[in-house]
Amino acid sequence: MLLFFVMMLFLWASASAYSFREFHTFSSQQIYYVNQEFTTFLTLGTLPLMIIFVISMTVSNIVLIKKEGFRPSNSLGIITGVAMFIGIAVIIFLYWLKHEKFSASLFDSSQQKYFVIVSVIYSVVTALYVLFVILLTSSIIYGIYASKYTPKYDKDYIIILGCKIKDDGTLYPLIRGRVDRAIEFYETQLKKTGKAACFVPSGGQGSDEVMPEGEAMKNYLLSKGIPPENIMAETKSATTRENMRFSKELIDAQKENASIVFSTTSYHVFRSGAIAYSNGINIDGIGSKTKWYFWPNAFLREVAGIFVSHPKKQLLIVLLIALSVGLGSFLYSLV
Repeated sequence: MLLFFVMMLFLWASASAYSFREFHTFSSQQIYYVNQEFTTFLTLGTLPLMIIFVISMTVSNIVLIKKEGFRPSNSLGIITGVAMFIGIAVIIFLYWLKHEKFSASLFDSSQQKYFVIVSVIYSVVTALYVLFVILLTSSIIYGIYASKYTPKYDKDYIIILGCKIKDDGTLYPLIRGRVDRAIEFYETQLKKTGKAACFVPSGGQGSDEVMPEGEAMKNYLLSKGIPPENIMAETKSATTRENMRFSKELIDAQKENASIVFSTTSYHVFRSGAIAYSNGINIDGIGSKTKWYFWPNAFLREVAGIFVSHPKKQLLIVLLIALSVGLGSFLYSLV
């Protein structure tokens, strides 16, 4: 995002400097195009990649539903894919409208107001698109980086973040992977240092679940030979934020300034760590391996999670991008 705004500033500065130097040949229309075409280039240049992403996301969602069953969260990719195709079509249409219908009559006063209106709408739509690309790209980069991080083997507690369980109280592959990754860390630490960490499986009971997720994970840990005294289930939380907060309260009641690591799915490590940090919890994270068909849907959920966690900030960013792009339209309308 910083790179985007720096490039926008550079283009504006360059256009302004050139216009002062070549004021007798440089028109306001050219300044406008310098500003507008940068975002157009960025938007249209990334469209092929986004189309590929939408197709792969839709295919992965179909496989995900077949493998894991239908749930609203498992259809997020398909819904977003349809919305993105509509958005892409709108961007292309507005681009055509600006450059084909109105470009020939830019200095026709009867057409100027329509041109400015279309340009402002185009600015807002492309701002939303640019923000989505920024958040998606950042989520992928930081998600992969965070998931490959290996903390020090000196932990007192291992928090396991919960998610939906089966109707019979057993674990879906996704949540089972989180528990298996925690067990792997536990056994490696025990082998390397002789220190046995305490598991804190964290998750409450949803309206459609037969037991709390924390309890279901505890049963799985026991079936894997983990001693009961090394398990302290947290069974009240309903969100990642509550997972962290309620688990930390249980841990603090036993030991202050404990060294903690949390286990979740690899794509979820970055946002979970950010949530913990925002709540003043000093913690490391580890990620379990994820089936390929989870990734596109998962990154969309991370983008949605980031937006929902900071809605005012994201809306402000959309406004800033729209203003930076639409400013050219406004200035052009004045002259």
